[in-house]
Amino acid sequence: MWALAFRNIWRDSRRSAVTMISVGFGALGVLLFLGYVQFIERTLSAVVIYRQGNGHVQVYKKDALTHLSTEPEKFSIEPKAQQRIRELASGLQGVTLVTPQMEGVGIIQNNDRTAVFLASGVVPEDDRKIRQAGGAAVATSMDDFASGEALEEGKPSLWLTKQLKQVLDLKPANEGEAPYVQLAGIGFDRRLNASDADVVGEFSTSIEETENKSIKVPLKLLQDLYRTEDASRMVVVLTDRELTPSVSAQLQQKLDAELPGYEVTTWQHPAIGKLYESVMGFMGVVFAFTGVIVLLVCVLTVQNTINISVLERVRELGTLRAIGFGKGRLGGLFAREALILASLGAVGGIVFTVIVALALTQTNLTTTLPRLSIPVPVSIRLGATGFVAVLIAGGLMAALISYRSAKKRMEGQIVDAFQTRVLSFALFVTATLVGMGASPAHAAPPPAAAPAAPAVQPAQPAGPPSADELREWIRASDLARGGYGAYTWSLIIASEEPSGHTETSYRVDVKGDKALAYTLTPVSSKGEQILIQARSMWFMKPGLRKPISISPRQRLSGQAANGDIASAQFADNYDPTLLGEDTVDGRAVHKVRLVAKRKDVTYDQVIFYLDKENHLALKAEYLTTSGTPFKYSLMKYGNKTPGPGTPFISELKIIDSKYANQNSTLVYSNLKSATHPDNLFNLANLGR
Repeated sequence: MWALAFRNIWRDSRRSAVTMISVGFGALGVLLFLGYVQFIERTLSAVVIYRQGNGHVQVYKKDALTHLSTEPEKFSIEPKAQQRIRELASGLQGVTLVTPQMEGVGIIQNNDRTAVFLASGVVPEDDRKIRQAGGAAVATSMDDFASGEALEEGKPSLWLTKQLKQVLDLKPANEGEAPYVQLAGIGFDRRLNASDADVVGEFSTSIEETENKSIKVPLKLLQDLYRTEDASRMVVVLTDRELTPSVSAQLQQKLDAELPGYEVTTWQHPAIGKLYESVMGFMGVVFAFTGVIVLLVCVLTVQNTINISVLERVRELGTLRAIGFGKGRLGGLFAREALILASLGAVGGIVFTVIVALALTQTNLTTTLPRLSIPVPVSIRLGATGFVAVLIAGGLMAALISYRSAKKRMEGQIVDAFQTRVLSFALFVTATLVGMGASPAHAAPPPAAAPAAPAVQPAQPAGPPSADELREWIRASDLARGGYGAYTWSLIIASEEPSGHTETSYRVDVKGDKALAYTLTPVSSKGEQILIQARSMWFMKPGLRKPISISPRQRLSGQAANGDIASAQFADNYDPTLLGEDTVDGRAVHKVRLVAKRKDVTYDQVIFYLDKENHLALKAEYLTTSGTPFKYSLMKYGNKTPGPGTPFISELKIIDSKYANQNSTLVYSNLKSATHPDNLFNLANLGR
């Protein structure tokens, strides 16, 4: 039967060749994509392990990943524990290096230029060994050092990124001298401390989000700044990353026995290898989706060739049936033909893949990967497993589907059934189109359009309005400021304070009592997010391990509070009382006092000045608990809501009641209706 299958394939050599070429290109595409995914995986793992200096295994105090940034003095590792961890880890097979590291945050200053820094404190010699081990492991430089001199443990020196250097406008004080900066931070004793440090080099973190705020310093300098000898973690480097699970398990067992209260993590932990996990999760889904589609196309191409062959060999098949060949045996013949076509095509695709991979190596092609700030040389390396998987998967699927298809074709029923269904569908479509196009002579005329209802103006109550009526007025005001709707808008906050002028821009997504504000500018704050869920609020920015819960009263910029960005549901959170009438800019208004129902809202008391004609808030006074005004705001409504075209806020100016020169102006633009998924406002997704 195999010999007969080979002869049948070469009967129509042109069609068979086209089929095999199609399968070959499909195999080439799948294998190259698989090789590219593996290349991304190797590169990202090397960046996380070596270039970022995380090593393969890390040791922290328990819960340090959650609380280290807020309580470093409580969750850092003492010198005696560092030494014992080094001894325990060094005794395990495959361990080549154990080193302490420290992380810190503070203010870096150069003359009148200041910025927030994220510091990595390392033992310089150990840091060099980690990067050298990375280069040897992936045959690609893992050196983050760009220019300058090496760090030295005994010298107060540092490296900073190119972007941070530009932010600080860093220049040497005197020609021929290295520039220096001042580092300031809160020590473990809760007191402010500062250190001078010479800028001896420039480096790259490889991560876009941290390129404008990162520095690398000797461990001793960072410990001196925080007045401690502790370290944030102990990093363990292995000879092979495949040893990571076994070494981490053994080390955890030893720590539980001798140093309880410590936990072992690996480079794949979400808080450490977040870059790796996020990118590889996405690439895995894309590869699976694309691979299945390409594989199905190739298999269906082979099946189509077999189906054509069945139709062309009807007489031959009848003769074979007459001399005793059953449908199963003939189906097996076509399955062999499909297997041969698919296998030969896959082998051709494998050969093409090897040639292309070698060519890419010779051309030194580079590419940029998601969230990496540096180009990486492309290297496609596929093992025998990938080749065999493609060969077996494609061949067996093609053989099985072709076997079943050939058997049904030989029964002669599937074609008739298909033709009957197509004819029925065509008749149905034709009848439907004719019916839609017909205009019966006796059809009833469409009802006349109802006259447009006159515009309804807010009713002026004859007597004092009830609390419910007042609440409806406030609700109408809230709607014009983004309350109870689902929108997206752009927001610019320009603040004037004695310290100077600042301007921050955001993109704000709102859905009912939930809001998510993305900081767009300035560059130093880009990526920061504020999540509002009813009366709870969190802040997140690149570099933080988890969102920080903040008070709704915490100031965001100038006189603008966090709640001013999107919160506009005063009707639900305050009790209204009518105080009387007044005028604002010559317009008659109702003066309504709002008293907070609970303590966890932005303001204790607010007085709204509502336009009598449309109940829009033209002015608001914000009061302390005792009723003393501490700031007020003026509002303009130059925007229109999508669809209805009703007025929507365009400007909110907030002014300090005592110091008129301290104010913030919120400008709203690019208002759009939106359909936001609930998971957009999920705390677990903040910062992703």
